Amino acid sequence: MRGMQQLERNVLVAGCAPLLANLAHRVGEGSGNARATWIPASSHRALDLLAAGMVHIAGLHLSGGESSEANVRAVRRRFPGRRMLVVNLTRWRQGFVVAASNPLDIRDAADLLRPGVRVVGREPGTGADDLFARLLAGKGSGQPDYAGPVAEGHLDVARRVHCGAADTGVAIESAALAWGLGFVPLVEERFDLVIPADIAEAPPVSRFLETLDDPGFRTEAASLPGYDTSISGHASTLEAGGARP
Repeated sequence: MRGMQQLERNVLVAGCAPLLANLAHRVGEGSGNARATWIPASSHRALDLLAAGMVHIAGLHLSGGESSEANVRAVRRRFPGRRMLVVNLTRWRQGFVVAASNPLDIRDAADLLRPGVRVVGREPGTGADDLFARLLAGKGSGQPDYAGPVAEGHLDVARRVHCGAADTGVAIESAALAWGLGFVPLVEERFDLVIPADIAEAPPVSRFLETLDDPGFRTEAASLPGYDTSISGHASTLEAGGARP
């Protein structure tokens, strides 16, 4: 990419939400010449790419309940004093992906420390890994039995549990449902899109944001289990002095 000032036709968005693939496809189907490319990345990696000028939009989810507070704090730390937009894409539940009917009766983080329970780890810097670390805090000095390398994303966690390579791992509900697996909900989260305010009006970026309200995308997203897009498109502007709805 030749810098954030030369957006031309393509907008690059980094994040871990599989729904971004659907959104990028819809952008390309719409009117005009805008195109969107999804780059799978953890929340912290997506912010790093945005700060380096390698993508136009970063997606992130950090466990802070249904409000955007945790996400906003992360953006403020990463872009101090810079004017940024935070736009909601979806809300979802994150928890333990387990085999159908949950044969090991996994209910909380302490159960992952039991002998014989094989856990899929998540890449450091992901919202899932941050959540898992908090859940394990105070559960003693034991460590889970990690099965194989860290997962490449939410769907990879579900794939490994489905194939029997692991018993559980932290991922979003839609990933478990996509593979016909069980799910133990732990937290509800917002997945937000972060955009520098000075490029938000550029044609490819504005087209990307407009697609959030596209009836076709809304219908498609509503048909996918595990996603709540009822506040999709809701935006806040982060100024040096605070957030403005």
